[in-house]
Amino acid sequence: MRAVVAIPLAWATLLLCGCAARPPVVPERRIEMRELAADLQPVENDYRLLVREQTLGRFGCGLAIGKLAAGGQAGTMTLVQPAPAEEARWANAVCGLSPLRDLQFLSPVSLRPREPDAEALCAAADALGASLLLLYAPNRYGPNSAQVLGVLYETDTRRPIAALHASASFLDEQGVEVAPDKERGDRREVDAQYQASRAFEHHLLRCLDELIRSDSPAPTTEPHRWATPPAQRWWLPRD
Repeated sequence: MRAVVAIPLAWATLLLCGCAARPPVVPERRIEMRELAADLQPVENDYRLLVREQTLGRFGCGLAIGKLAAGGQAGTMTLVQPAPAEEARWANAVCGLSPLRDLQFLSPVSLRPREPDAEALCAAADALGASLLLLYAPNRYGPNSAQVLGVLYETDTRRPIAALHASASFLDEQGVEVAPDKERGDRREVDAQYQASRAFEHHLLRCLDELIRSDSPAPTTEPHRWATPPAQRWWLPRD
């Protein structure tokens, strides 16, 4: 007599879902630099300082980071919370850069009820004690094509001081752009999103290094050299 094995409905559903194909990757619309900052000229796979000046006492300072995502309509951006792994990557990227005193991440909750425009984002970063704000937008606009755009702001003046951009695109042996999510094994070397993100971090470090080298320490308050008048030196014996 053949034994009958009963599979609970929940397990059967799990098995069927595990065998099903992954959902297809839906590319995002391609973001333009002007969506991060109006009237800002784009830069290609590099960084560009928008203000070249010698500063006094800008560093050390705090850096705030805000992640933007493409909104439903062209020209609209929304602030999103970076994943914990993404925050860890940023912390590792700037680790050892001693002129940065701390690193913080903007949260959508910190903006309520204001819209995520540059003025509100800079104000939120300033309230956290950060003198610099990096707004960046990862943008996967093809199966294996991606870019990361960014603008570095000075929070007290609300002005952009640097523009950053990195992009990558890969084709397979047949010249076809295939999403790396569908391939087995470690595909980071040919993952456009991964490579663009690492290149963007490198551009940011070079940008910060140039800003740091253009900065001079703020003057410090020296201790006074006042002396207690002889008549007030109570600890000395008097004749």
